[in-house]
Amino acid sequence: MAKLGLMLDISSSEDGNIEGGQGAGGHIFERNIGSSSLSISCEINTDGLNIIKEDLHVARDGIRDTKTGDIIVSISPDDFEMVEKLGIGASGHVYKALHKPSGEYMAIKSINVFDQAKRRQLVNDLKSLYKNQCPFLVKFYGAYYEEGYVKIALELMELGSLGGIIKMINKNKSMIPKVPEEVIASIAQQTLNGLAYLHLCDKSVHRDIKPDNILINKNGEVKLTDFGIAKILDESLDLCKTWVGTAHYMSPERMSGEKYSFPGDIWALGIILIEMAIGEYPYPFSANYIEMLNYIKTTDTVSLMREEFSEEFTDFLLKCLEKDPEQRGTALELCMHPWIFENAMKDTPDMQEWADELYTNWKK
Repeated sequence: MAKLGLMLDISSSEDGNIEGGQGAGGHIFERNIGSSSLSISCEINTDGLNIIKEDLHVARDGIRDTKTGDIIVSISPDDFEMVEKLGIGASGHVYKALHKPSGEYMAIKSINVFDQAKRRQLVNDLKSLYKNQCPFLVKFYGAYYEEGYVKIALELMELGSLGGIIKMINKNKSMIPKVPEEVIASIAQQTLNGLAYLHLCDKSVHRDIKPDNILINKNGEVKLTDFGIAKILDESLDLCKTWVGTAHYMSPERMSGEKYSFPGDIWALGIILIEMAIGEYPYPFSANYIEMLNYIKTTDTVSLMREEFSEEFTDFLLKCLEKDPEQRGTALELCMHPWIFENAMKDTPDMQEWADELYTNWKK
């Protein structure tokens, strides 16, 4: 019986138009994105999704190497019992599910492969998740195909995102600081460990460090997510749609359209740490790009500091928020900063106790 297929090609050119045509595998759709050289081809068949340039096939029974035919990751919908919907992420719906063979709970990200933007995110997501295995990045267990959706099985982070946590604790107006400084130091240290891995081992920039992409589990472990799909923000014609919630954490050089690299991730971390400490975004909040850029470029960083911050915390933040990216601290340097080092040496269960209390309140 002939195989029914739909070929989808995402390539680049100057005009950014969508073009369609007939190809050997079915209909061909081209999504031209600016002047970049990115090209991703996928073929959707009745039995799954072929990621052609990566020689991967995502089927009902897991991920297969199309060159050798070997199963790389064996996982299927029969392995899971969906428990509840957790929310909507950058690329699709996320569910809590019981992995029946192991008895462990996992997070299942469900991505519609017929949605062009999400399909591009999916390809980058799978590539990055598959190759990046680090204790400070969310763990990838596998992926499978089911009825037009690719389901990605990820480590369940019970407390969710830092963004959600900040919103929750902000309801308690009596909490000052919003997050204890010792806890902020632990979150900073673990986030820096993840960034150090990406910057030094993977030679990649996260590009989308924000509270929603920093996840915490019930044990107080902090991990980065969406480190594979963030690159798309720079290549997409829809970049303007990402200003609210993302651009507010962008570095001055990036917002100005200048070349940026690893220091951009460090700037974002500094802003997030202040937000945790005071319970709100430190600059005047605006959905207008020009206004936001003006606030960030003209505001004296020292003015963002508060009296209740320790001297070490203030010094750490100033190193994160240097306007000149060349003068900004690196992930490795900041891991050895006295504020991080001294808090790491304390024999106290601050992070674990904080996570326990939050998790208890979360379940109520």
